[in-house]
Amino acid sequence: MRLGDKDFKSGWEVRRKMQTDWWRGYKNSPCK
Repeated sequence: MRLGDKDFKSGWEVRRKMQTDWWRGYKNSPCK
């Protein structure tokens, strides 16, 4: 159970980081 919670939390943080990186790149993109 604890391992599952850890995997779920890490996966959620990775998804959030990817979304943040994508949004930053999108805002900085000259061709939007």
